[in-house]
Amino acid sequence: MNMQEEEEDKKEKLDDILFSAATPGSWISCQSTCNEPFPIAPKEIPGENYIEILSKLYKTSIDRRRMFYCNGGLREMLGGTGLKMRPTRFDERYYKEKMRFELIIYMEMMNSMSIFKQMDLETKETLVKGCAVSLAMLEKYYISVKNDGLKTQKLIAPDGSYTDLSDHGAQFEEEFQKQSEPVMDKETCLKLLYDPLKLCLNELGTALEHSRMTDTEFCALFAILLFNTAADNLSDASRNAVMMARNRVMKDWFEFYAKQGKAPEEAGLLVGNTLLLLTAVRNAMAVHRENFHVIRVFNVMEYDKLIDDLAFT
Repeated sequence: MNMQEEEEDKKEKLDDILFSAATPGSWISCQSTCNEPFPIAPKEIPGENYIEILSKLYKTSIDRRRMFYCNGGLREMLGGTGLKMRPTRFDERYYKEKMRFELIIYMEMMNSMSIFKQMDLETKETLVKGCAVSLAMLEKYYISVKNDGLKTQKLIAPDGSYTDLSDHGAQFEEEFQKQSEPVMDKETCLKLLYDPLKLCLNELGTALEHSRMTDTEFCALFAILLFNTAADNLSDASRNAVMMARNRVMKDWFEFYAKQGKAPEEAGLLVGNTLLLLTAVRNAMAVHRENFHVIRVFNVMEYDKLIDDLAFT
């Protein structure tokens, strides 16, 4: 190995250490007790940049959602634009059709990365189980911030339905009155289910706003959350493969900024600020997990049992 190659090798190792140090908690770690040989690096497609691919596919998914959720005729499907905002129903948060469609959207994004597509089924299942709910939650708050939800105190879902967290449950008044045998009264429901969401919106939403997240950073964080080396039940070999995938995402992330003409210092700041969001995501996820536990235990509303597969209970 010549001197230049040694320097490049040292730089790669340093980059990995710095990245791990910048990541809060144990969500992503470069440490491994693996005694197995590292897996062979997946075949790379020349010119393929995962952040660029994810960003393009995410834009496509937004239009696909619009067509799926518009509930209009052919003309509206062909010519409609943007989200159509509407107040959500109390019991529609975990509708079967909605949950499965959203999961399909995420799976399409995941499979667009050849490094994920080449992983074995068990590894894919483990990674998706560990991140799907976090991704859905993160996107909901990201969409809310993009559409002034922080200012209006509205939590907005990808289908345009929103929960107004500023009106003390007024949008659900009629539904509460129609319940013949309510599981819990309105005040208890608001205290257990909606006040925590307001707290999350103000904390995670504020963090997202301060970071000035765009679709680029959302897609990068999407990939970082997916390729989590601390995911449960990964074999040592799979964990190493996931680490390689994560490092590839980091490399592509910086290269994507370079293509946009951003200086290394600016790119480093954007990456650092985005990674710091992981703490806020983790805290919000804990609140949402408690929220769902109440729904499940008290049978507050029906939900798609698929969610039991997604490490949310």
